[in-house]
This record gives sequence, C-alpha cells and structure tokens, in this order.
Amino acid sequence: MAVHMDTTRLARRCSRDHSHVIVEGKYTKASASYTEELAMEIACCFREAILAREAQLDEHFNSIHVRGLENQFTNLCATTLQWKEEDAWAFANRRHINLLEMSSLLRLAEKKARAPTSLRVVNLVDSNVIRCAAAKGRSSSEALSTLLLKYNAVCLAGDLYFTLPFVPTRFNTSDDPTRGRKVRTPSSKIPLSEATDAQAMGFELGQIFSWALWICSACLLLFRSAAPCNLLVIKGPVTDVTSKNRERLLQSFLEWCEFAGFVMKPILDEPALFVEKINEILLAYGRRLYEELGALTLERRVAALREVV
Repeated sequence: MAVHMDTTRLARRCSRDHSHVIVEGKYTKASASYTEELAMEIACCFREAILAREAQLDEHFNSIHVRGLENQFTNLCATTLQWKEEDAWAFANRRHINLLEMSSLLRLAEKKARAPTSLRVVNLVDSNVIRCAAAKGRSSSEALSTLLLKYNAVCLAGDLYFTLPFVPTRFNTSDDPTRGRKVRTPSSKIPLSEATDAQAMGFELGQIFSWALWICSACLLLFRSAAPCNLLVIKGPVTDVTSKNRERLLQSFLEWCEFAGFVMKPILDEPALFVEKINEILLAYGRRLYEELGALTLERRVAALREVV
C-alpha cells in the first residue's frame, strides 16, 4: 500500500525465463530480506514521489506574488533583541538623507575593518536605496557613488562581507537616539508588519500578539494531521481532565471554523498549499477570542494550549 506514490514499477509480471521454488525450509530466512534490485526499485519510487511533490509545491509557490520589502523574521529580531547605543555623532553639514545613511554605513565599515580577522556583518537598514546601492556597489548618483567607492575599498581591504536586511523605520531601534529618545527595550510581542502605527496597534491589541504565537503553533500542528485526536503528543504524564480540556479547546476551534464558513478539508489535506488561508483563519480566530472572551479569559485558554506545543 502506498499513498501519493506511484508503485507501478514494483508490479512487474514474471518474465517466465526462470524457475520458481516454494518459499519454505531453508529458503524462508533468505526471502525475509529484500534483494538489491527490489530495494533499488522501492528507493526509485520514493525518489520520484518526492521530486513530483517538490515540483508541485514549487509551481504553486512560484505563482504567489509577494510584494513589499518587509520580512517578519527581520522585524522580530529588530523588536525582540536587546540593543544598546555604542556610538553617536553629529554631521557637520546638512545633506540628503541618503547621503547621511550611506555615511553611517561607511563609518560602520571603517570601524569593523579594524578587526584582525575577516567578518560577516549583518546591519539592519531602513533605506532601500542604500540597501540596493551598497549591494551593487554603484549608483547613478554622483554624490552617492563617491561614498560607495570608499565603502567598497574599506570592505575589500578589511575583508568585510555585509548583509543589509531591510527593517521598517517604525522598528529601527537605531533611530531612537536621533529623535532624542532612549533606546527602546525589547518587546515580547510579535510585530504586526501591516500596522501603519505600531505603537497604536500595540496599545489597542496588546497581548494578543504573544498569545497568537501559541495559537499559531498549536494550529499548525493540527493542520498537519487529518485526525485532531493525534495532535496531543505530550512529553510527560497528563491527567484525564487536562486531556479532555485540550480536546475541548481544539474541538471548539474546529466548530468555530465551520461556523465562520471556512472549509477545512482541503486545508487539512494540503496545508502547504494554503499558507495565506491559514494565516487568515488564525487572525480571525484570535480577534474573535480577544473581542468575545476578554484578555484574561483568552490568556487562560491559550495557556492551556502551550503544553500541546
């Protein structure tokens, strides 16, 4: 029996150019192991099935148009890591913002070039102009090209390899001192990349972001199994009451999905093809819990799902 795999090459008819013996007695032990030819055919079946599946997923994901510069992982690093101020200076003359940001990148390269060894440097930037110009090493702007020539020379001499992930200005911690503010403290919340005003959204939705992480993790496990009862794999002993509570929470989620009009069967069958739909469902469910149950009840409910993860 095989699922999502073509086993046609294993079902060969006998060529009738050889004789057969009854598998008994001294032949029993030898027949219990695969021959090299059969093992190779089984391996080829798995290989063809895996490649076909990869091609199917590649075709689907390549058809998805991704817009924008933001990356959720970069946003998460920018907001949750501990940052501190190590260097501060003032520019003598007023210049275009792109020139000021390129000058700052050049200053960082000069500082890192003093290291005795080669370095790979990750520097978050909120200017896509600087990010692209530094990656290419050139620009159509004469003023920017002058700074890029110095930057390229420093990187070459110091054996520096820069990576410049884009971070939105609202999450750029290095902007805090330039605005007369202290460096912000790390946040335990998940940044909402779609928010136009992160602070306002933080006050309005508050703790829902960190709780939504647990809901997301639990539901992703659920979407990988067509049988919800198989989800509850716990490391230690679990009481009957706890197991029933967890089953009740998951059943409540599935009932809400049905009530809200979400068709779950294709999502459960092919979760990798419905990433955007899964995000939509989790977002809607989290908002519903927050609005109807309140923050305290929601915290208790989501806490019960943590052990599932």
